[in-house]
Amino acid sequence: MSKTNDTSNLATLEHHDTFADSELDLGEWNAIDGSLMMALRSNAPHFWTWAAENAQKYLPPEALEFSGLVVGDAHHENFAHYFFGSNRVYVPNDFDDSGVAPFFLDLLKFVGVSHSVFRDEKKISTKLMLRSYISGLTGKRWAAGVPEFIAEDSGVTPAKLDQLYLEKIEKKTKAGNFLPDEGLTLWERISKTDQKTFSDLEKTLFFKLLPKNYVIKHRSMFSKGDRGGSRGMVRYLYYLKKSDREKEILEFKELGSPAVANYNKQPEHRLELAKDVVKTFWRSPLPNMFNITGDATKVFWMRPKLPNFIKLSHSNFKRNPHHFADLTYFIAFKLGVWHGSQFRSLRYANYLESNFETSILKSTELINHYLDEARFLQKEPNK
Repeated sequence: MSKTNDTSNLATLEHHDTFADSELDLGEWNAIDGSLMMALRSNAPHFWTWAAENAQKYLPPEALEFSGLVVGDAHHENFAHYFFGSNRVYVPNDFDDSGVAPFFLDLLKFVGVSHSVFRDEKKISTKLMLRSYISGLTGKRWAAGVPEFIAEDSGVTPAKLDQLYLEKIEKKTKAGNFLPDEGLTLWERISKTDQKTFSDLEKTLFFKLLPKNYVIKHRSMFSKGDRGGSRGMVRYLYYLKKSDREKEILEFKELGSPAVANYNKQPEHRLELAKDVVKTFWRSPLPNMFNITGDATKVFWMRPKLPNFIKLSHSNFKRNPHHFADLTYFIAFKLGVWHGSQFRSLRYANYLESNFETSILKSTELINHYLDEARFLQKEPNK
C-alpha cells in the first residue's frame, strides 16, 4: 500500500489547541429550518468541539492515536466526480473544514450524518460502514459498482459536460453581466469598501490565475451568511468570455479556519495546509480552472461553477433507502482509500481489524450520544 503523503509530523499536534484562535469558530450549534441531516451539515465546528470534549470518554486512546489529513465535514453532498485528464474521478468537492485530526473521528462524523437519516441498523449498518472503510484503508478494490445516486455524475462525457456548463452560464448571465440571484451581489451594488477589497485581491492574488485571452465581463460577490458549511465566508466570482463557445464562471472561495481546528492544533500556514489537503485527496495535478491561492492572511479555492449532476436530498434518501445505503458504504470505502494513502495507515488498519467488534460498539455509543444532543439542540423529537 503506497504512502503518498508523509504526515508523521502531524501526529504530535496537541489536543484541542489551535493555530488561529482569533479566527476559530467556537462551535456553537446553529439550528436551521430543516432536517437533522441538513443541520449536521451546517454544524461541523460543533461536532469537532464536542469531540474534543467527549471522544475520549467513548473511544480508547488507540482509536484517536492515528491522525492525518481528514475531510472534516464528510457528508453525501461533499463529494463529486471531476475529470482528471480523461478519467472521471470521485473526490471531495469542498475543503472548508479539512485539516489534521484523527482519521477515526473523520469516519464517525460521516457515520453520524448517515444515521441521522436512518437510525435503524437494518437500513444503515455501522458494521458495513466500518467494513467498507477498512477495505479502502487496506487497498482493496470496490467491486459493487457505481451507486445509483451518483451514476449520472460518473458517466457524463467531457463533451456533454462542456455543453451543460455553457447552458448553465447562459442561464446565469445576460448581455455580458451576471443575472441577479439570491445571495449574489453584483459589482455595481457592492459597497465602495468591498469593491476596494475585491480589487486589491484581484491585483495580488486572483488576476494571475485567470485564464489567458479571456475578457472579464462582470464581477460579483456571494455570501450564504452564517448558515451552511461556509459559515459566511465570502466568494468572489468572475464572468469571463473568450468567444461565444468559450465562457467561464470562476469562483474564488475563501477558506477560513477549518472545523477540525476546534479539535486540535493545525499546521501554522493555512495556504500550505490547503495545498496539502487537496494533494492528498485529489492525488493528481489540479484540473483546468482549479487552483489555490493566498497570502499570510487569506486563502482562496479557485474553481469553475460546473453543473451539478448529483441531486441528493433528505427526502430522496428517505424514499430510496437501498440507494442511500449503497452510496453510504461507497463513501466510507473512499474515506478509507484517502486515509490509507497517509503515514501509519497500515498500523491503523491493523488496529481496527484487531478490534473490530469493540470499534463498532464504542462508535455506536459515541454517535448515539452525539445525535441525541444534536436532536435536542435542533429541537427535533427523538425518533
